[in-house]
Amino acid sequence: MFLARLLANPRVAGAVRALPLQEGLVLRTVYMSNNLEVPAHYEGASEHLSNVLGCSKQESCAILMEFPEIKKLNTKHLKNTCQYLTKDLGLEPRTVLDFPWLLQYSKQMLKSRMDVLLVKTQRTVSSMVPLLRLDAEMLKKMFAKSQKLDEIQGVDKENQDRITFLSQKLKCSELEACDIISKNHYLLNTPLARMEKVFEVLYEYQIDPIDVMKDPWILRYNPAQIRSRLEIIKSVGMDKAKPWLARSSHVVFKRSLEKYKRNEELLGKSMSKLDFVQKVFQLSSKEDAVEMARKYPVLLRLSAVKLNSGIETLLKAGITRQEIVAAPRVLAYSSKLVIKRHELLRSKYNVENPNLNVLVRSSSMFHDYLKKLDAQMAEKEPDDL
Repeated sequence: MFLARLLANPRVAGAVRALPLQEGLVLRTVYMSNNLEVPAHYEGASEHLSNVLGCSKQESCAILMEFPEIKKLNTKHLKNTCQYLTKDLGLEPRTVLDFPWLLQYSKQMLKSRMDVLLVKTQRTVSSMVPLLRLDAEMLKKMFAKSQKLDEIQGVDKENQDRITFLSQKLKCSELEACDIISKNHYLLNTPLARMEKVFEVLYEYQIDPIDVMKDPWILRYNPAQIRSRLEIIKSVGMDKAKPWLARSSHVVFKRSLEKYKRNEELLGKSMSKLDFVQKVFQLSSKEDAVEMARKYPVLLRLSAVKLNSGIETLLKAGITRQEIVAAPRVLAYSSKLVIKRHELLRSKYNVENPNLNVLVRSSSMFHDYLKKLDAQMAEKEPDDL
């Protein structure tokens, strides 16, 4: 909720758009880079946490906003946990700041989890930090099942394990590999041989490792099916396929290909997205298209099909092209919802030219707007007494 209010600030929203939105770091980056003040009701807790972690009050405040449960912890708990992480385990203070959710757990809880990891894996403590999300019993079960599966598959544990395997295949650090496993437990129980074949197919068709990291579920799928899908994708000329498309249902796969073909027909062989924006909005120059895209970057993320069909649908509903050009972000929303609200304002509230920006407000904000119109109409009604 706080993040929503924070992003309502145009200066902050602009900073967010310029950032790579990484989980757990967005709020802190925005909060600190814009030198925002610490709210009064966070002042005491922020100072308390900053003293324990050795960071600024702004960073500690942002951490508390991301993880409000930490605010309830007493000094003794925080100091014991921090001491265990930095002194006993030898983690850098920066690592604790990068993974502040660690502070939620007691020293005993973290120790029981780390004991399991140290027995089951042969790697540095710092690379296993993300796996501390999981409780000791879950870790034991996951690694036991993984070990049993590898024994059946004849995997040489001395030379290969899933953390090393994923790190090498995804071209990422062991820390990142552990982070992926902590959020996708099935990776510890998916046969290495299958994942090996899936990776071979994906990289044969130039799928980006980063995209696989974002969608590791693809590693559970049948390699032959993935190859068949990627071959079809290649045949239509799509050179930047995502893993989700290769594993999607038949209906979704077919619809996505048709949409891609339609998109290519609209853009042609040489037309860029900016050229298309200029054409579809009937702008006088390329510079106007660049300015519009700068103000509304969402336009470049929308497909040509979405832009074209959205404009055509709104024009048929009686909304002018000039109105659309004045509020182009409306095209990122459901045309059906926009038209429904447009007709409601015109028919019930006699709003001759509804503001398109109003039509794409959240349900609660649009409802509040209607309540204001109801109140205005009630004031205008003649007194019948």
